[in-house]
Amino acid sequence: MMSGRLSGKVCVITGTGGSVGRAAALAFAREGASVVGCDVNVAAAEATVEMVRAQGGTMISLQPCHLTEPSECQALVDLAVREYGRIDVLFNNAAMAYFNWLEDITNEEWNRDLREEIDLVFFLTRAAWPYLKASHGVVVNTASLNGLMSFKTLGSLAHTTAKAGIRGDAAARDGGARTRYSREFHLPWLD
Repeated sequence: MMSGRLSGKVCVITGTGGSVGRAAALAFAREGASVVGCDVNVAAAEATVEMVRAQGGTMISLQPCHLTEPSECQALVDLAVREYGRIDVLFNNAAMAYFNWLEDITNEEWNRDLREEIDLVFFLTRAAWPYLKASHGVVVNTASLNGLMSFKTLGSLAHTTAKAGIRGDAAARDGGARTRYSREFHLPWLD
């Protein structure tokens, strides 16, 4: 049984072509939200829109959407505001992690990881911030246990640094909107 607790809310979810983003889009829509999704994978993003609509939900999507480009982040925000007039929730879920050992990581690998794990969160949150402040909205960032620690068996320096940055970004933001981060793929507030 759904509570409708997101009824009337506009929720922007990134990475809706993937498993976590798709599950969030379906769950948010079941709770009554108007969902605005995006992904770089056109077919997967379109399939999510079809799934949400098939269950009676409301969803639009922008794809391909490259969130490492500030102009595409702005285009996603503009789509949400043009269609629904507001943004209440921003779920920064999309990211692409890369792994390598300290002695082997190249400058390009380092920069690519930060660009595809932390810059995209900053660019989209910055674009959506005026609307989130106006609605007293919520930002949810997908983080990782790697944001707190590294593992001996995993070459994760860039990934760990990026996810720690996501945690720091959430902690540093103030004024008008609430920020949360999820270390896990299970989203307990959707149960």
